[in-house]
Amino acid sequence: MKNLIRIDPQNLDQEWLEQAEHMYQACLMLTDAKYKVAQLRSKLDLVQAKVAKKVRMNPDAYDVTKVTIESVKDAVMLSDEFQAANTELIEAMHTQGKIQATVDALDHKKKALEALGYMYAQNFYAAPKTPERLNADMEAAGARAAARKKATGAKPSSK
Repeated sequence: MKNLIRIDPQNLDQEWLEQAEHMYQACLMLTDAKYKVAQLRSKLDLVQAKVAKKVRMNPDAYDVTKVTIESVKDAVMLSDEFQAANTELIEAMHTQGKIQATVDALDHKKKALEALGYMYAQNFYAAPKTPERLNADMEAAGARAAARKKATGAKPSSK
């Protein structure tokens, strides 16, 4: 997953080409994880109902002396079946959280790629200019400005 969110600033074009596909793959994985969590929640509810029924039918087997809503609820939560289903749900939720973090990171990667593209367009990654080159660039810009001024000043007036 970490390779999906790394950015190579020297290959921004390739990073942009792969971004949509990476986001799509991560979103599909997240959808599958959410589906699994929903299934396991349903399974946990079913286990809870079945164990509660067993407790009410045979309270002595679950060490329940008086059958009340609270005592049945406690017996259900202590049962091995409920604990196994609950653990399975918690693990699926953990996996879903990790995949959600990947989707969020890919969204941040998109924003970073946009910023890097802007910086590249603004010549942020240009090589630094040496003082000699800087002076030559400034002289060339001055010469172009003087030539424009001379060219506009040499035109006859239309009055």
